[in-house]
Amino acid sequence: MDRFNTYAQAREFVSSLAPRGIVPGLGAVRALCAALGDPQDRIKTIHIAGTNGKGSVGAFIAAALTADGKSVGRYATPAVEEYREMITLNGEYISEADYTEVVSEIAKAVKKVEKKGFSPTAFEAETAAAFLYFCKKNCDYALVECGMGGALDATNIIKKPAAAVITSISTDHTAFLGDTIEEIAKNKAGIIKTGVPVFTAVQPEAALAVIRAAADTLTVTGDVRVTKECIFGTYFDYGDTNNIFIPLAGTHQPQNAALAFEVCAYLGIDADTIKRGFGDTKWNLRFQADSDGWIFDGAHNEGAALELRASVDRLLKGKRLLFIMGVFRDKAYERILEITAPAAGEIITVKPPTDRGLEAERLAAAAEKYCEKVTAANSYADAVGLAAEKNYDNILVFGSLSFLSELKREKDRVYGKMSENN
Repeated sequence: MDRFNTYAQAREFVSSLAPRGIVPGLGAVRALCAALGDPQDRIKTIHIAGTNGKGSVGAFIAAALTADGKSVGRYATPAVEEYREMITLNGEYISEADYTEVVSEIAKAVKKVEKKGFSPTAFEAETAAAFLYFCKKNCDYALVECGMGGALDATNIIKKPAAAVITSISTDHTAFLGDTIEEIAKNKAGIIKTGVPVFTAVQPEAALAVIRAAADTLTVTGDVRVTKECIFGTYFDYGDTNNIFIPLAGTHQPQNAALAFEVCAYLGIDADTIKRGFGDTKWNLRFQADSDGWIFDGAHNEGAALELRASVDRLLKGKRLLFIMGVFRDKAYERILEITAPAAGEIITVKPPTDRGLEAERLAAAAEKYCEKVTAANSYADAVGLAAEKNYDNILVFGSLSFLSELKREKDRVYGKMSENN
């Protein structure tokens, strides 16, 4: 087939590449994009790496660029609520028609490079599709997030981005990136190119030393002065700019916003426009609170767990809390529990809906070391039903992003029925 006729056919093609798994390296994706005319080098990109905060930093930058009248593409993985959300233009998901068109071209290119001995993975095909789409739409800037790591990530075929951004670094994906902060930082710093300005958040000294050695010019965020905060957002001062509001809660978000502020200032956006953009930022399921007292957060590694616990201690101090947790079995879930579980009055565990998902019973057994009341739920509906029967001030749902959106949909369904019956 020269061209896919439907979105379903295009999705099926990309899914057919999934069994190739994760293959660190740039050979296949470089060949694939070369067959497409190297679209990644025909657009102005901002390349973002880091363990935690990539999505939030990207969301802040995108909001400020949009406020400045720029056309902005974003490539951010994994998808949380809808597959097409990985590729957006001006906040809108790539349309099914556009996705079908670009993946049709990707499929032709894949066949071409397969004859040369390359086997592009699903992530490499999606990355190439994002580059091609942004090129076709001639966006002013494309914000491109690394999927994992940096040096060997498929996105790292960009020859010279407008800026390289490295968010906070902690241990994660150690099987691929290394066991120490220095090794992981070296991998993330692999996105740094000669002559390209680098922006980074406050880092562990070992990580910062690695980044500093790799960068020609480096900007590290300064002090953030939080003036007011709650579960629905934060006010803070940064540098000479006061009363900045972000509608994202969590103790780490002002730091993410400060990093985005530095990037936006470098791009020539004035402080008032940055403030206006930041106030309109949208980024779901990152310490996101709703009117029913439920909070959703994608903390799934040690660094994110530390930030989550800090947010709980500051923003939910004195509240009676129920946790609903789900994580992948290859994550440091014992450490995540050690950090977070003591703050819970009760914990319900669930299994994320993938082969990597840790069984609810195993997570529950581990959680019992830190919390007396722990229940392994049989399903999302079971977890929501159990939580709805409890009398807690807040219900905090966190862990792997793959289960958050589905559990939130189940929660909204159950609470919607409860509302109808009252």
